[in-house]
Amino acid sequence: MVLKRATSSKICHVKVNREFRDQNLGKLIFCLAALEFHSVASEVHFTLPESLWTEEANFFSTFGFERADMSRGQYRADNSELFCAASFQDFWQAALWHFPKIIETLGTQRGKAPKIVMSVRPQFVHAILRGQKVIEIRRTFSKRWVNERVSLYASRPDQSLLGEATICAVNAASPEKIWKIYGADTYCTKREFDSYSKGVHQLYAIRLTDIHPYHRPLPLSAIRALTGKEFSPPQSYRGITSQDPLSSAITLTQAVDGTFPAVMV
Repeated sequence: MVLKRATSSKICHVKVNREFRDQNLGKLIFCLAALEFHSVASEVHFTLPESLWTEEANFFSTFGFERADMSRGQYRADNSELFCAASFQDFWQAALWHFPKIIETLGTQRGKAPKIVMSVRPQFVHAILRGQKVIEIRRTFSKRWVNERVSLYASRPDQSLLGEATICAVNAASPEKIWKIYGADTYCTKREFDSYSKGVHQLYAIRLTDIHPYHRPLPLSAIRALTGKEFSPPQSYRGITSQDPLSSAITLTQAVDGTFPAVMV
């Protein structure tokens, strides 16, 4: 998928290999385009061969593209090129209508879903995703999260879901013992550690493994748009149930990340 992000955004090229057709991928691709355009577009357009419009006009109309006019540029000797345009608001509202079904379908196909979201300072999230930090320190936590996937949310100024990991161990001990055992893997200075642990008698060392950065982070504005909720990131962490709107947003993020990379121009 090749997209041009601008006030007048363009879907430049979409190709689905023949063996993957008839699997609602067109709907997913258009929904992903809507996400990409969300922060910049007021209008969306594309061109297509007349034969494709004849076959799929009903599909395009479900995304707000009600008509196709002759394009000023003609590229094919035996097939007229048509031009379609819609306001971004119509395109976005149509995508929101499609999202629940798309997410339901994706939810039956993905692997283990994150059961917890954790807010982390941006510099530490990036260190985790680079493999430089494998221990996260918290004042409160629970061993119930061992072997669960965790979604990593970078706090201000990033304010985005950047990746995920598996919590493979949780150990509680005094700050002195935690630093002695795990300090080298925390990617923080002793001064930062002492400032964070001041006044507490116990800390939790959370070991992360199977770390996976998302190729296309999901910003807070997109999370809120997708869920239709005023999602507020946790101060530290919180659990995610299958009915949680955030779970739907993460499902779509995983689909974007693992299956449909977009090329931006």
